[in-house]
Amino acid sequence: MKARIILSISLISAVSMFSQPVANQITKYLNTSGTFTNSSIFDNSSFIGIGGSSALSGEYVGIQKAWNGWTALRIYNSQSGTAASSSFAATAAGGVGVSMTAYNTSYTSSGIFEAGAGVLSAGGAGGMNIGTNANYQMSLWTNNTKRVTVDNAGLVGIADATPTCRLDVTASSHFAGMVSQFKTSSDYAIFMTLATPVGSYNALTKANDNGIFFDNGTSGNSPANGLVIAPWNHDANGVGIRIDGATGNVGIGTNNATATLTVKGNALIGDPASVTLPTGYKLYVQSGILTEKVKVALINTSDWSDYVFARDYKLKPLSEVASFVEQNKHLPGVPSAQELVDQGGFDLGKMDAKLLEKIEELTLYVIELNKQNKELTERLEKLESNKK
Repeated sequence: MKARIILSISLISAVSMFSQPVANQITKYLNTSGTFTNSSIFDNSSFIGIGGSSALSGEYVGIQKAWNGWTALRIYNSQSGTAASSSFAATAAGGVGVSMTAYNTSYTSSGIFEAGAGVLSAGGAGGMNIGTNANYQMSLWTNNTKRVTVDNAGLVGIADATPTCRLDVTASSHFAGMVSQFKTSSDYAIFMTLATPVGSYNALTKANDNGIFFDNGTSGNSPANGLVIAPWNHDANGVGIRIDGATGNVGIGTNNATATLTVKGNALIGDPASVTLPTGYKLYVQSGILTEKVKVALINTSDWSDYVFARDYKLKPLSEVASFVEQNKHLPGVPSAQELVDQGGFDLGKMDAKLLEKIEELTLYVIELNKQNKELTERLEKLESNKK
């Protein structure tokens, strides 16, 4: 009985020696020297540490309930006595942080995730946010290859790690043809191509052309829909350009292009800085037109000069015409050269009709002269016959 009491006292003394606490520390020793080891657990008032050579230095993992006044559960790692960085933190409000380098009050809201300088925010008034909280770019990768880059200025690159504009898409040399496409669920689409192979998408395509094409999802067939390039407005007259998918006709200012090029309004071919477009005309061509054929349409028969041959037409006597020409240096009813300059030219149809009027008047004069000549000839022949 005495031996059992002595043994119990010895065991209690041994346990007390190995578990005796130090101020603000709960320590487990693997030896009898009383020093910290990699298995030490210590309490430093504001946190509990595991590992390290002392309670306040060395490498250890800490668990902390509060951080800079932030109510949270924080698990962090301290390396060689440097400032601790959080490996994981969860706030009472539901915020979550991973691999944070410093306290951030934004993590007090719900749904926050951070890995280094990156942030994922899900939930709350801000909705879903993915990005960085410092001067870093963000990238998306597949198959160990960077596919999308958003740089620190907000420029986006697709297959381009250094974008230079808001959206920079780069196609590699082996990716000739279609590089981007926008389409509906029913396959109405518009797409862009680079270095297009000859004859691709359209018979107009030459080798290495860049293009913008559209279709209705039926490969190889002309789409019934059209392509419109126009400002967004509600003008009933329509402003812009439309290419008809079925015919290929181009309409400017109209959606009913009945010819290869249909223009609703005036057209100018030339330098607008040196041309004043006159009113009342649809087309102005600077420096002239070279053509093999010109046809002027007549609206009604009164625009032509057949009236000269009417019985009631008043043909001026040749003496009167001679007097007018002597005084004005041009034919009656025909504009002078100065008048044509002042009027900016002449109407081809009207001028042709006026010239025809003068030709028909001249024909009447010739007919009259021929009649008079015939009468004189007959009188002369009669006189000659009487002398015999």
